[in-house]
Amino acid sequence: MRFFIVLNFFCLQLFANTVFEFKGQAKLKDGSIAYDETHKITFNDDKNILLTETTYFKDGKKIAYLYNNYEKHPYVPVHYIEDYRFDYTYGIKMKGKKAIMYKEDKGNKESEGIDLEDNSISSQGFNTYLSSKLDKIKDGEVFDFILPGKMTRVDFKVKKNKNNKTFRFTLEADSFFIRLLAPKMTIEYSDDGRIRYYKGPSNLPDAKEESQNVTITYQYPDEVK
Repeated sequence: MRFFIVLNFFCLQLFANTVFEFKGQAKLKDGSIAYDETHKITFNDDKNILLTETTYFKDGKKIAYLYNNYEKHPYVPVHYIEDYRFDYTYGIKMKGKKAIMYKEDKGNKESEGIDLEDNSISSQGFNTYLSSKLDKIKDGEVFDFILPGKMTRVDFKVKKNKNNKTFRFTLEADSFFIRLLAPKMTIEYSDDGRIRYYKGPSNLPDAKEESQNVTITYQYPDEVK
């Protein structure tokens, strides 16, 4: 009887959530492949995003993993990223209504509690926000972008362009002085909300542990001929 109950519960969970997978490939300025990505999105029965998972590969070897859980906030997910090459992780935890940024790098640990703003986003929450509000986003809208990997937060302004069935957003620091240091991000979506193109700073450092800029294109299984 217990086995039946467990099995029945598992089936209910299986049918309650829908999982969608797709792939991405990140390239450097010279055209060489920086890494490959596999993406998994889990939707709840209300068709809202519940989880996103990204696994990163270099030459077929898994090098990093990013997990996001949107149960507590749709755009500031509880998340963590692990880089297996350099033994570090960072992310955000939630304690009540307060977000806790944390970073662990080769045994050194940092954490900081921060209050969320109405316009706060973090990790892949920016993708969740943009993809779900393509027509509603205003040109010049400002986000409070939380960056636990840098243990900081930066205001980013969005520039929006629409061309036929394509939406392109450019995000750059709202402060002139920070813009001199922080690379901008360019993200493109088709009108069905699928991300098509990303250009900007990578979640992952290069082999020398230095920051890198990449261009990522995406491939969806139901579009492959």
